[in-house]
Amino acid sequence: MASTTTATTPVNNKENAPDLQELLGKGGSLPVWLSPDKFLLPDFEAEGCISDLRRYVPLATLQTELQSYLALLKSKLVEVINEDYSDYVSLSSKLVNVDGAVLRMRKPLVELKEKLSVVQEAVKAELTALNQGLKRRKEVATARSLLELLQELAHVASKVEKLLAEVAAVDSAGNVDLDSRSRLLERVGGEVSRLTFQANRGKDLAFVKSMEPRIQSYRTELEGHLNKTFVACLQQRNHAAALHCLHAYLELGDAAPAENALRTVIVAPLVAKHMADYKQQHPRAVSAAASGESLSQLLSGMLSALKTECGPVLTATLNPHGALRIFDFLGSAILEEVQSALMASMAGVFSPGVPPAFHSNYRAAMRFLDELEAMCQGRTALDRLRSSHAYSTFLKRWNLSVYFSLLYQDIAGELEDAAAMEKLETVSPAHPLGVQLPVSAALVHCLQRCTSQDVFLLQLADRYLRLAMQLGQRYGTWVQAALSARKDAQQHQAQQGPSAHPTPTLGGAAAGHSIAAGGAAGAAGASSDGGALTSNGGAASAGGAAKPVSLSWVGQLPVEDLAVLQHDVELIAGFLTSSYQPALSPLLAGLAPEVLTAVNVVITEQASSLASQAAALLACMSDEVAERCVAVVKQLKGITATYRMTTKGPPTRHSHYVTGVLVPLRTFLDSERIQKLPSTSSSGLVHTVVDNVSSRYQQLADELLTTVRKTESSLKRLKKAQNAEGAAGEVMSDSDKITLQLYLDVQEYGQQISKFGLDPSSMPSFQRLCEAVAPPKQAGGAAAQAPASAIPVSAAPASQAASEAASQAPPVPPQQSQPEAEAAGSELL
Repeated sequence: MASTTTATTPVNNKENAPDLQELLGKGGSLPVWLSPDKFLLPDFEAEGCISDLRRYVPLATLQTELQSYLALLKSKLVEVINEDYSDYVSLSSKLVNVDGAVLRMRKPLVELKEKLSVVQEAVKAELTALNQGLKRRKEVATARSLLELLQELAHVASKVEKLLAEVAAVDSAGNVDLDSRSRLLERVGGEVSRLTFQANRGKDLAFVKSMEPRIQSYRTELEGHLNKTFVACLQQRNHAAALHCLHAYLELGDAAPAENALRTVIVAPLVAKHMADYKQQHPRAVSAAASGESLSQLLSGMLSALKTECGPVLTATLNPHGALRIFDFLGSAILEEVQSALMASMAGVFSPGVPPAFHSNYRAAMRFLDELEAMCQGRTALDRLRSSHAYSTFLKRWNLSVYFSLLYQDIAGELEDAAAMEKLETVSPAHPLGVQLPVSAALVHCLQRCTSQDVFLLQLADRYLRLAMQLGQRYGTWVQAALSARKDAQQHQAQQGPSAHPTPTLGGAAAGHSIAAGGAAGAAGASSDGGALTSNGGAASAGGAAKPVSLSWVGQLPVEDLAVLQHDVELIAGFLTSSYQPALSPLLAGLAPEVLTAVNVVITEQASSLASQAAALLACMSDEVAERCVAVVKQLKGITATYRMTTKGPPTRHSHYVTGVLVPLRTFLDSERIQKLPSTSSSGLVHTVVDNVSSRYQQLADELLTTVRKTESSLKRLKKAQNAEGAAGEVMSDSDKITLQLYLDVQEYGQQISKFGLDPSSMPSFQRLCEAVAPPKQAGGAAAQAPASAIPVSAAPASQAASEAASQAPPVPPQQSQPEAEAAGSELL
């Protein structure tokens, strides 16, 4: 109802536009959510409108409002009709004779339709006639082209027959002119190529199928004449006529006969001649592998002679813009014949049984291939050579895997033999790098061999790098096993007492220990990288399962001799980055930059791993030297016996044992082995030892003072009733005397530290030690009576003070048990 009403409303009439709002009922009391304008929209849908409105009001309310609005519209419609009712009633009376007007307009339209139908039929008839004519013309043209093709085919066939007859007549006449004959064959080749092309166009015709045997006979006859003529041209070195023959081969699309002819006529005799001369000069080359230099001279001589004999032919076929570039004389003729001659006469050249000879021969062969590739004048010729069967076969003859396997066993075996040392020995004469152990020297030699010009091959660069890293890992595993054996021996010695094992010297009693399965290094080397190296990277040697090497002799070495191993490990770590890496980089210059970066990262990581092991060895030495110093420090327990239950006065000077606390460190630094260490290592060792000794000193002092104070506290409680009003502040207690004595000892200990070039005040461990033994403040206490030695320590020069301390220091007393030390306390102080 709303749609019908709005459709009859003159919406677009400008005169009635002001009344539109009134007709829609907007002037009434409509709710805000009901907008009559939506009913006039072109895309109005009742269902969509109801769905939108029901979100605001219930359906019952919506129904009521819509019915009210419908009633309003109906009342408005009645009002509009009543206003123009006279015009509405007179509308039907004005429409008179409408049917007659319709008939008058229909007649001309019908006539026009009939005329257009006649014209349409005529056009269709003409179009059909034209299509049929075009079809007949196409059929005629096709038949004509086939007829012309057959005529052309017959004409060319007869022409080829005449030319072949002319060639046969020239052959029978004798005194053949190679130039004219080659030109004639080139012409015949062009005609045969034309004949073949025409036959391919009409290959489905019966006439063409009947001529295929004739065409094949023409090709066979032409190839026979062409092969004969080309061989004659090569024999007479008539390069101009040979080029005409090559053009004839090109017309036939067959390059193999020309390549075989060149190989048979020119290449084979030259190669055989050079091989015969080489055998005369090197008689043993037939049964043994030739040297790389002599093989290189042989191959270079062959190639030079071939360039001289057939230079123009090779130049024409290698021209990237020439028509003869389909011929592969370098691969199919030259390279194929050379490798066949080498296999027949010098098969030992390809044998990897002697790695040095194989390496030199392979380098000579690669130089020969480089010379062949240098003759290629374009990328197409180079790709054709590399993709040829002769090229791939020649490369496969060099068994690089077997060569590297033999070389791997040799290099890895050298390191394994050196790692099986049963005692500490040094190399003689001195090694240029400064390493002293045979295993270190063997590792340096193995790494140098991996980058040697007599061993390295770019084709095996990844394997050489892997081998070098495995060698470094094997050396690191051996060092770790030695360090573990040292620690195990120290633990065992600590459990059984200081005299459980004698201390051998360099090359002394430790030589009696042999390789034994299940030794100290066996457990340490049982990891994936810890076993002996093989060609497969496993844990077995080339001859069978590797026996685990016992490194128990490392635990019996003097601590000074460990410096030899530590110094070697540091040198090897530096060698990897300073010598091996620069030597390897030029050999990998042709690889991608990201590959070179990855290689440098791997080498740096290996060097860092060895450097960390060198630091671990240095820490082990520091711990052992520190333990010797702590053994002297333990004599402070005798201070208790000196002042306990005695009337001895307060101490005024340090104990005698203090001057000997760092004597083991000075003795260690003055040894010949330690003097070879770098200054950074020795200074780091001194600092570590002093720090450890200070920490242990603090622990022992804390334990002593805690015990003394507990004992004194118990005694005071017992005597409290008897001596309740005693003057406690006028007499120092035993614990105060002991504390003051320890304080004086620590101050002297600081003076001893300063003689090594260290500043005790900057060491946290020493500061903690001073705080632990600081005497308590007492009224008129004896702390004020302390001598000048109790003044805080300042650093002293390291050079003269160190030498004076070593000369004036008393000998280190032997290690005592706790009862003995306490009993000797009174005499010591």
